[in-house]
Amino acid sequence: MSPAHQFKVSYRKKIYRIIQIPSNKSLEYMAKSIIESYDFYFDHAFGFYSNVMDPYAPEISECYTSFADLDEIYPDEAHGKSVKKTIISNVFTVGKKMCFLFDYGDDWMFTVECEAIQDIKPALRRAQLIKAVGKAPIQYQDYDESA
Repeated sequence: MSPAHQFKVSYRKKIYRIIQIPSNKSLEYMAKSIIESYDFYFDHAFGFYSNVMDPYAPEISECYTSFADLDEIYPDEAHGKSVKKTIISNVFTVGKKMCFLFDYGDDWMFTVECEAIQDIKPALRRAQLIKAVGKAPIQYQDYDESA
């Protein structure tokens, strides 16, 4: 048996995914799992923010970003804590919500809520999509270049 976190990841209110992820995985792994559950390309910077309603608010008490892993560019924690070095079980408890912001240009914002932590047998080795409700938005719209 091994512990796994179960998350409800919502894009707006009627579109969401239920995902189980091994508790010992990084927030970077979690971000990739979320993006894949929405059929997006994992090709942009991202972060997890304690202020669910506005990740750009100045009063954010907790944040983890992919920028923090660029030590040579951002040597301090001004851009949050590392998503590569931070483990899911060190951040999420049952009921905790965070904003997951993907692609700081297009601002794809998801609400991530930890619904449960449970022991899974056999051990869960990778993320599992448990339920998908609603059609995922299209990450990149097709633009007519001749217009």
